[in-house]
Amino acid sequence: MSRFVVSGTDTGVGKTIFSAALTGALDGYYWKPVQAGLEDETDSETVLRIGGIERDRVLPEFYRLATPASHISRPVSTVSRSARQPLCRRSPIAP
Repeated sequence: MSRFVVSGTDTGVGKTIFSAALTGALDGYYWKPVQAGLEDETDSETVLRIGGIERDRVLPEFYRLATPASHISRPVSTVSRSARQPLCRRSPIAP
């Protein structure tokens, strides 16, 4: 099984859109381990909306931070685990 990691150094550079296209094209799974900012549409919700993939192919975030954090460098938010994801150290995607 191949795994891809999409990364970028800035907000708004297209990571989520590229991830949605890649996931849809490969009929893969999408997982964002940490979502910072819950006020607007999350990245997982965006991938579902524009990726044309089924809901069960978007795995729940491991951590959800209420405060968007791309513009700060100090802790400002409490961390809550997704209710759908048990606390564990290993990846939810089996090899």
